[in-house]
Amino acid sequence: VTQTNVDQGQILNTATASGLAPDSTLVSDSDNEGVLIAQNPSIALDKFVAGNADEDGSGGVTRDDTLTYQFEATNTGNVTLTSVAISDPLPGLGALSCVPAQPTTLLPGETIVCTADYVVVQSDVDAGAATNTATVNALDPDLAPASDNDTVVTPIEGSPTITLDKFLAANADEDGTGDVSRGDTLTYQFDVENLGDVTLTGVTVSDPLPGLGAITCVPAQGSTLLPAQTMSCAASYTVTAADTAVGQIDNTATVVGLAPAGTPTSTDDSETVLTARADLALFKSASDPTPNVGDSVTFILSVVNDGPDTATNIDVTDALPAGYVYEAGSIAGGDSRDDSGAPSLTWTIDALGSGTSVNLTFSALVLAPSGGPNEYRNVAEVSDTDTLDPDSSPGNDDGDQSEDDEDSAVVVPQVADLSLAKNVSDTTPDVGDTVTFLSLIHI
Repeated sequence: VTQTNVDQGQILNTATASGLAPDSTLVSDSDNEGVLIAQNPSIALDKFVAGNADEDGSGGVTRDDTLTYQFEATNTGNVTLTSVAISDPLPGLGALSCVPAQPTTLLPGETIVCTADYVVVQSDVDAGAATNTATVNALDPDLAPASDNDTVVTPIEGSPTITLDKFLAANADEDGTGDVSRGDTLTYQFDVENLGDVTLTGVTVSDPLPGLGAITCVPAQGSTLLPAQTMSCAASYTVTAADTAVGQIDNTATVVGLAPAGTPTSTDDSETVLTARADLALFKSASDPTPNVGDSVTFILSVVNDGPDTATNIDVTDALPAGYVYEAGSIAGGDSRDDSGAPSLTWTIDALGSGTSVNLTFSALVLAPSGGPNEYRNVAEVSDTDTLDPDSSPGNDDGDQSEDDEDSAVVVPQVADLSLAKNVSDTTPDVGDTVTFLSLIHI
């Protein structure tokens, strides 16, 4: 039995017998016989990944890797198949190169081998696999179709990763000090980038800092970021007294995005902004440390900023003790001052640059001693400021002036214990005698 017989589905042959009769006449007869052969047209396709160029050297299948698919179609039946051709609808798949070239004819047991290259795209990574189905088609001897298909799923291990960089982008510096101080408007910037290899959806930046303005982003909050794509956000914040009291603003922002499977991917970033710091010192002196009772004494309060930054909104307070009477209207110095609460006096210095000082003054009359405690000990202190003083706390004088932002001046009024003794030269003179009186003053 030949392949042709099988392809025809039967074996047909005719036998003939002939001979000569006595009269030499040719006598013959023939008979036909057909044997049917069962036909089983069948073809099988095997598709698989034959290689990965692994352009990024990751050792796995990642975006932009070049995969080489191999297709092997074998005639597994018993009849010859013609017009054998393999097709694969995968978008982006290169042209199939086949041996033998297709379309071709395959005898039973023969195989056509094809290859084609494919570059992994983002949608494959997001799906977690590159999946596609190839098909082989052929015709049997009766031109009836024979076909097979094979699906290959190539797993791709996605790595969702997102980064956030939060930083101080600008300071409006409304008071012009050049430092971060109370009332300044800060602009925070938040830079987000998808550093993974999968698409992230619903990307959102949040920041719990009380008082922070709305976070505006380009693209808008909730956007989708492909790998290597970025989002830039900004928000404004006004520095408060609480911030300057501790000398810094600490907070943490968070970004969240959803990987293709719906799994949240997040990270955060913290930013510390130092507010202005200024080492304020106060020195107090009196124009006359030993006045007489009733004298006018001028007190000088020298406020010094030892830096490193400009100090703003400095309040200085002086409370006169019982040994003095404030001379109305004598208060001077500073950007503003108030003696309406005398004997408590206050001054305000709007700004004091690093390495500079300012003098505040007032005058008081010295009263006679009453014997009360500390009646001539005059204390002044920095009672408030918007700027952190690293070695002093404003307004906390406990009586010992232990910090350098508080000081006292003491005057010692001149006091004398006088006694008078008077004598006469003749206690029993006659009329007309001269009498000499002697007065002795003892100090």
